[in-house]
Amino acid sequence: MESIKLVLETVGIKAGMLFGGFVGAVISLKFVKAETNWEKIIMVASGTVAAIYGTQVLAYFVTMTESTQNGASFFLGVYGMGAMHEIYSMIQSGELKAWVKKLLGLGG
Repeated sequence: MESIKLVLETVGIKAGMLFGGFVGAVISLKFVKAETNWEKIIMVASGTVAAIYGTQVLAYFVTMTESTQNGASFFLGVYGMGAMHEIYSMIQSGELKAWVKKLLGLGG
């Protein structure tokens, strides 16, 4: 078990953040449409990784204890996948381009 923890820490992953991000990403499947098992696996894996490294970026800007980082990782796992799903949908439909143009005052 210690060797696994050592490998994870070598690549910048804390076990608590891994667990929090993973559980959050699994829970997000309830809210994000994933049709095939492969889509679900990819969403959980990418949600977990995004939560882990996103938490580290957040922790850089905001002072957090380790247990707070684990909680933040959970919330990023849950809500991050929902946000990514919406952004992807907006890209596919062309809505994102129109929204960015409107935001920048370039017309819509």
